[in-house]
Amino acid sequence: MTPISRRVFSGFALGFAGCAGVGGLGSMAFAAGHLRLPIGAMRLSRVLERTLRDGSMVTVSRVWEVAFAEQGRGARVSGVQMEAKVDAPASLAALARIEEERSTAQMWPILLSEDGRIAAAGDSKSAADINAALEEAERMIARKPMPGNAQDVRMEYLRTVAEAGGSLLEEMPPDLFFPIGTNSRVERELSLPGGISGNFVAIYEARASAAGWLDSARREVSTSVEGSAQRAVEIWRLDSA
Repeated sequence: MTPISRRVFSGFALGFAGCAGVGGLGSMAFAAGHLRLPIGAMRLSRVLERTLRDGSMVTVSRVWEVAFAEQGRGARVSGVQMEAKVDAPASLAALARIEEERSTAQMWPILLSEDGRIAAAGDSKSAADINAALEEAERMIARKPMPGNAQDVRMEYLRTVAEAGGSLLEEMPPDLFFPIGTNSRVERELSLPGGISGNFVAIYEARASAAGWLDSARREVSTSVEGSAQRAVEIWRLDSA
């Protein structure tokens, strides 16, 4: 088994499940507070592509059937997973099977506030902060013993920072279901020991449909250390079922 553990797959799929079938016409809508919600079944999909240290790639694709319902001044989103597929190198075949079979029920239901932002989810934790994640990665690097080989040191730095950045993808964007139209880019130079330079970039772009709910959203997290890089790209879509 390679040094890559199941952490390779952590955050590759956020949890979903909770209703048996949902039917209806997703193109119609009703109001909850001032939100315009889809009626009936919708198809939510997530594709996450992540490069590994050796340059190979892991792709995790999931599809859920989801339904929106009024709850207070906001909304409640329930859903059931319909498909799960993992494409990974042959050396990770066993882990890929585990990930495909893993239940994602723990995140449902998802509650939305009156402006459409995610207010709570089944096993929600506080939103990850980019600066806090990177600062913790720098502290870990500073206190852990490093290999003697310079290339191994660079790769260990890259792995540690890439894992910290990847943790940002373990939570849904707050405005996922109802994008507010504000894209973002965060770029930070990394302070690494031994004069080694690094860079971290996180990008988020989202587009709403004509009805106001999600059309597509894209997040990218990339880390580079002395010419070596790791990258993760996540794409969400919401369509009529």
